[in-house]
Amino acid sequence: MKHLFPLIFLFLILTTACGDKAKDEPTPPPAPQQPVSRTVLVYMVADNTLGNSGLDASDIREMTEAAANGKLNGGRLLVYRNFPPTQLGNTPYMLEITAEGQKIVKDYPDEPSIYSVDPQRITEVMADMKELAPAEEYGLILWSHANGWLGSPGGKYDDRYRAFGDDRGHHITLPTLASTLQGEKFSFIYFDCCLMGNIETIYELRGLTSLMGAAPTELGVEGMPYDETLGYFFMSEPDIAGAARTTWEWYSSRGRECQLAAYDLTALPRFVDATRNVLAKAPNRYPDGISNLQPYVKPGEYCHSYDMADYYELLGADPEWRDALGQLVTWKAATPEGIGFLRIDTDHSSYHHFFAGINDENSEYHLAPGEQFVTPVLALTYSEEGTGGASRNFHRWGRAHRMAHGDRERKILLNSWALVYFAIKEKEMAQMMSDIAALGGELFVMDDGWFGPVYRRDNDKAALGDWTVDTRKL
Repeated sequence: MKHLFPLIFLFLILTTACGDKAKDEPTPPPAPQQPVSRTVLVYMVADNTLGNSGLDASDIREMTEAAANGKLNGGRLLVYRNFPPTQLGNTPYMLEITAEGQKIVKDYPDEPSIYSVDPQRITEVMADMKELAPAEEYGLILWSHANGWLGSPGGKYDDRYRAFGDDRGHHITLPTLASTLQGEKFSFIYFDCCLMGNIETIYELRGLTSLMGAAPTELGVEGMPYDETLGYFFMSEPDIAGAARTTWEWYSSRGRECQLAAYDLTALPRFVDATRNVLAKAPNRYPDGISNLQPYVKPGEYCHSYDMADYYELLGADPEWRDALGQLVTWKAATPEGIGFLRIDTDHSSYHHFFAGINDENSEYHLAPGEQFVTPVLALTYSEEGTGGASRNFHRWGRAHRMAHGDRERKILLNSWALVYFAIKEKEMAQMMSDIAALGGELFVMDDGWFGPVYRRDNDKAALGDWTVDTRKL
């Protein structure tokens, strides 16, 4: 026993010394992340009809599939996601998608005064992009609704018009977006939304990038097929034309309308000079034949869009202007479905002349010997019972000629999603079933929110795939 006390004393000295050293030397900070060649940010503003339809989640699944198939090419992919219903706890977050899967790298508070289209939030996300995924260069994909340069009844500060994004009815005008991103430099900007392929938008954002891709008219709600296009954004030189072409082919192969283009903004100064020269020489900004220009009209908007080349040909476009345009627009395509038109002419008599189908005044198409051109399909109806009668006519036609088993009676169904979202409660579900049954309904679908006993399915951040009933709700 006499040797025990020195040993204990020695042990205490050693352990105390070790403890003091750990206390005196703070934990070193994590090593800084090494920049990759390119980080691409998808800025997804989806608390709107797109998110309500699950299109944001669908695109994220496509991105995840592409990443798993090696399409990131050593780069990094971030998704800032704003999605519905924000008011029930689905606050925005930053997601990183890698070959291994998805990981939320930052959550953002849902402050009532800050929307995802506010300059404050956009500026914050741009800074987070650089901190979370440093890179030698950055690419930006803007995902949401947009209306390009259409309308402006309240001036440039009326955020309903000439704007990008829709976060619960809030938008950001293109001039404000340009000033918010001032100082940023992207290797490309791609608009996965409608109506941004116009000269006004390109000119407004000219200081932010040298490459742009966009749709000059409306784009299908599915947007890009990311599982097929994502790799183009991570090539050593971003292939914006390749992404646009693949998207166009996706719609065209399905008989869907699509117009897309790719732009090289390094050619913009030359094009601007050539445009000034044409305008300076034009004797009249409203030349003969201007009434024959085909407008693109979006219902409810306050102005039309026109094909710029058609207009400037009437003004007297010269070879320099045409060549400059060809340098600016590096690729373009339009499906036949996008060149249809409807027109009603009324003359001095009691007759009205109705024209529909392909626009024969502005869609000249030269056929080679033996070549065929099939015009777009057109379905017409007439009713003296108003829009309700016209709608019923189309329903009967669709059931008879377009739907599988359209002659069979369908059961009446109620889905719980739009009523309660994730807030499933057994008593309310029983009441819904009782109510729809009283109205003659025959089917009830209890949608999202009923599963996830471990990680509760109260929002879209947990439990997807855990198909176990949450007994606290049911």
